This record gives sequence, C-alpha cells and structure tokens, in this order.
Amino acid sequence: MKKKMTATLTFFLCCILGGFPALADSKPGPGPGITGLYALYAQNREQGVANYITADFLLLSYSMLRRQDLQLVEQQVVMPALTELVAAWQLALEPEKGEVAQANREFMAVLAALAQGRSGVAEPGATPLAAGELGLILKAQGIAPSPLWGYPLDYSQFKPRGSYDSSEQRRNYFRAMRYASGVLFAVKASEATGISGELADRLTGQALMLTRLLAANPEAREQYEKAFEQLAFRFGRPDDLMPADLLSLAQNKEITGAQARETLFDLARTKGRQPSILSNVVDHGKLEKGVTASDALTGFRLFPQFYAADSAFFQALVAPEGGEYKGGKHPFGLAVINGKQVKGFPSAYELMAQYGSKAAGEEVEKEGGMALSGYQTVLARGQKELAMATGSEAIEAEMLQILFEGAPNDEKRLESGLAFWTWQRYVNLLYTKQSMTGMAKGMLFPGSEARVGAALEPLVGLYNGLARAVARYAEMEKATNGIRWREFGIVVDRCIRIASTVKLGAALSDEDQDFLNNLDTSLAALTGGQDQPIVVDIHTEPNSQLVVEEGTGYPVVEEKGKARGGRLSHYEFKQPMEQRLTDGEWQTMLRDGKVPKR
Repeated sequence: MKKKMTATLTFFLCCILGGFPALADSKPGPGPGITGLYALYAQNREQGVANYITADFLLLSYSMLRRQDLQLVEQQVVMPALTELVAAWQLALEPEKGEVAQANREFMAVLAALAQGRSGVAEPGATPLAAGELGLILKAQGIAPSPLWGYPLDYSQFKPRGSYDSSEQRRNYFRAMRYASGVLFAVKASEATGISGELADRLTGQALMLTRLLAANPEAREQYEKAFEQLAFRFGRPDDLMPADLLSLAQNKEITGAQARETLFDLARTKGRQPSILSNVVDHGKLEKGVTASDALTGFRLFPQFYAADSAFFQALVAPEGGEYKGGKHPFGLAVINGKQVKGFPSAYELMAQYGSKAAGEEVEKEGGMALSGYQTVLARGQKELAMATGSEAIEAEMLQILFEGAPNDEKRLESGLAFWTWQRYVNLLYTKQSMTGMAKGMLFPGSEARVGAALEPLVGLYNGLARAVARYAEMEKATNGIRWREFGIVVDRCIRIASTVKLGAALSDEDQDFLNNLDTSLAALTGGQDQPIVVDIHTEPNSQLVVEEGTGYPVVEEKGKARGGRLSHYEFKQPMEQRLTDGEWQTMLRDGKVPKR
C-alpha cells in the first residue's frame, strides 16, 4: 500500500536520528486496582516513582480528547439539531396527504419516541406499525423484517454502547441518530434486499418529500447543515445520498416513481455515493444479473453514514469475495456459508499489516488467515480502499505507519497500534459505517518531591504526525473559542523537543523531567481524567450471528531505568450479535477474568 503521509520531514528525521530506539522491558501487569494509564501514572506520584511517558500515553490522550471533542459537538450542535429537525418535519408533514406522507409520519413518530426516551409511540395518527418498529429497536436482538420499512434490519445495531451508554440522554440520542442514519431509502429494486419496485418508489418518494420540506424551512435547513459540517469535518465524506444531493430533484414534482429512482441512481454513480461498505443486509445469492451489492444498497439516508477506509478494507476481504479457505487450519476469519469454508470475519491484524506491522502479517499467516484462494486479489482491492482515507482517518493511518516503521520490538508496537486504532473506532462508532459479511441463504506541585529519572519514549516521527492531527482540530476549535486542542498541541510540541534531545543522546534538564513527571496531571485536565478499558464491535457476520469485537484491557507496566510507565493492551474476539458488548459488560469480563487470550 502506498503510504499516505507527508513523508519528507519524517524520513529525514528518522535517517538523521538513527531510526527508532529499542523499547524498555515490559512487566506483566499493573498494581492492584490500576485499570487505566492515568491511574498508573497517579500511582507513580503517590509512590515517588518518576514517569516514563510512553507513546501509548500520548496516543491515548489524543483519543480521549477526540472523544471529549465529539461529545461537546454532540451536546451543543448535533443533539439539539436532531430534536428540533424531527419536530420541524412532524409539523411540516401534518397537511401532507397520501401513502408517502403517512410513511414519513410513522418514521418521525419513531424518531421522536427514541429521542425522548419513550417506550411507546404517542403521536396521533401513528399506526401499530410504528409501535412494532419501536419495540424491535428497543429490544435490539438481531436481524428481523421491519414492519415499517418492508425489508430486514439488523436491530442489534441500535443497542447503545461505547461512550453512549454513560447516561439516559446519550442512550436516547444514540438510538435516534443510529436509526436516522441506519434506515436506507433504496432507489433500486432487488430481491437481494427484499425491496420491490413498488416499495422502492415509496422509499424514493419519502426521501424527496423529506428533502423538499427541509428546503422549505430555512432555519431547519441551517441547523441540518451546521450539524453535517461538524460531523463531516471529523468523519470525512458520506457514503450515501443525502438531502443536499436530492435538492434539485425534490423541487421537481413532475419526476416520480421509476424515473426519479433512475435519476438518483445515476446521480449516486456520478458523485461517488454508491456504498463500498455494505452496512445493510443483502443476500448476494439473489442479486440480479449485472446488479452488484453496491447497486442494490444505493440510496438516501436522512443523516449520512460516513465512509471509513478501514471498514471498506474489511468489506473487501469478506465473503462473498475471496473464494474458499485451503488447508486444515481454522483461522479467525473462518465461517461456513452455504456449506463452504469462506472468510466471514476480518481481523484488525490484517489492517495493521497494511500499515507496516510485520508482526501482524506474520500472525495472520501463521494462523492460516492468508490461506484463502483469492486472498491476494481481495487484499489488493482492500489496499485501494485504504488509499482513499481522508481527514482524521488519513492522519491517524499515518501515525500508525510511523509507529511501525523500523520498530525493532514490533510486537509491542503492534499492541500499541491495535489499541490506538480500537480507540478511534470507539469514538467513531455512531457515525462511520460498519462492514458486514454478505448474506446467503509543567511545574512541581507545592509539597511534592522531585522524582529523578523521568523519561520519554523518543518517537519523534510519530509525535510529528500527532502534532499534525492536533493542529487540524485546533484550527476547527477557533470557531468556538476553545483551547483544549491548542493546549494539547503545546504539550506535543514540547514532547517533540524532548524526544529529539533523547535521540541525540543528551541528558534531560530538570525542567524537562518536571514536565514529564507532571504530564499526566496536565493532560487529565484536558482529556477529562481517568481512562478505563473500552470495547467496540467492528464487523457483523449475519450468517453465524456473530460480530467481531475489539477491546482494550488493563495497562501493561513498563520500566525505563528508574522511571515507570504503561502501555495499552488489546483483545480481538467474536461475540453473539444480540450480545454486542457495552463498556460495563466488558469491564466486568476483565474483572472476572472471563476474557479471550491476548
């Protein structure tokens, strides 16, 4: 895969400064009750041990800042916009007549109930269909035919999890936004999705009506655009058609039915809005001649789901692509579909191998993951998707590439990279598409004592990449007069200077050691404090009813001379789809020792 990074400065520094240093020795685990890196560094302060600031700690802090940044935008912009937009659509739909208008009223009734945390549909005129749909969403038990939409939905996707399981308000928001973005208004009829021509006409009519009503309300349209702008900055380009794409057609009431669908299908092709990530249920065995799964899932979403290159990479690898497994091993990706041993599950190790981790590639090959008849073909397709990464995802991919580049102890870097990537998927959970296998049938504090021997892992190139990512968020932050990202940028800049000093073999000054010994406290004020193990599901395999989960575990203690620090740990495993894990459930598993082998 061609590396997407501003490589000149990074390569120059690495050549001059002699590549990456050997890592310090790791110890098997933290002290009793230490479940996160911030707690580990707090223990250092209590015990008078100098800080060894690892790259993992800075990458974790970046991730926690991203989470905090997104939560602030959700609270101030996206949550109010969603609530007010639903109310505006409900009001505008009242005088509208016909089947399409009634279907949209049912949709808005369900959205309003989800946003308000109600267990029943209270809107006048809503039918039992809306109540049945709401019940399936709240149960979140797996794939079932939708009473409201006429095609199957994976209702387990609506289970609040990740950071959205922290309060009732956030759980309500998760369900409402996930539903608003999860419902596909398909423009193409296909047996593979269970959508007939008549149903596709109705769905397209609904999309055009919702777009027209939004355009007729300047205040609502402005709110929608502000919310989209904030999300697009963080997550890149949408992977489906959205209101802005339908605006001109929505104003022309002369074009309806099959003609409107054909126009929108051509528009999606022209604008690159045909999904490469198949986040809805599609039976590949029922695809019509000349129709691809991407064709069948082309359509409109009320709120866009965003393209993620890593999800597109995973999508490229799994069945029905790639052929059958050869040999007698049982790799992580193995699934039996239609009686054939095929690839039903992607692995984060395959992704890390593309970012430059030799240890990851060796692990995939050792357990038989490459013994797929068409593996090299689908891998090449996946590599093309990774090259399409933009925005934050491209910058974070660059950081992973730098992390693995020339690393002598690659297994440690691999676990760090896996944990960092898991954090990004955790933050992005609600807004980026998830792949799916195809269906077939500074200063010393007063009173503190100096701690001698503080150290910093000297990954200059990685910190330069981190600085670029932080600068991007700091620029966006200016609009809200925020300072968190700018302050984090100052921290990273100083870490670059200290790391360069270490690479040159010079001793650290007392001021630099004081800075490192108090860095955890400084960053805690920016990131929101303590970290805990997290978990996120990243792929759905509907045939076996399993999902792939990625989790971070307890920190691994690492010492460098007199200093002590910590690294992130990572787990990858499968879980029944109706039991998608929340953070609390995962932390209980860790506490009870009921976790898979790392």
